[in-house]
Amino acid sequence: MRKLLTVLFLFCCMSDMSIASPFGGYDAGAMNSQYMQDLRTHEAVTRARAKNDAIISTKTTPKPEQQISSAPLKSIVFINNNSIPSETLINVVQSSFNEPMNAVNIAKIRKDIMKYYQENGFYSALVMVNSENPQTGELVLEIKEGGKNSIQIQD
Repeated sequence: MRKLLTVLFLFCCMSDMSIASPFGGYDAGAMNSQYMQDLRTHEAVTRARAKNDAIISTKTTPKPEQQISSAPLKSIVFINNNSIPSETLINVVQSSFNEPMNAVNIAKIRKDIMKYYQENGFYSALVMVNSENPQTGELVLEIKEGGKNSIQIQD
């Protein structure tokens, strides 16, 4: 019995210990791909913030009659808006600045941007909230533009 345990011990020490387990284990590939996706998103947000620093308008002033129940919207950062510049999208939603950052106003902003994209031929455009920070008043929107399409009616 002692020899058997010694052989088993030596086998375990010399092997790479890769014993198949019936239980779910550590999936390095899945974890690494999620990390890379998070890293790409972080880099895209950082680039978009740097690009938008010169765009964000500070000309708007809060309305005195406005009762602010949550933090006001101060800036919007756009990610993946390759066809329509951020300056144009900021102008589309200019009236939403200094409004409370709540679900209703954010939904209105998304709807206005999608409508603008559709008016410019991007019928499959999708606007998603990437993140929102009520403390700083920053809203990060990710845009999936899709392809620019045109509809032709033949008689």
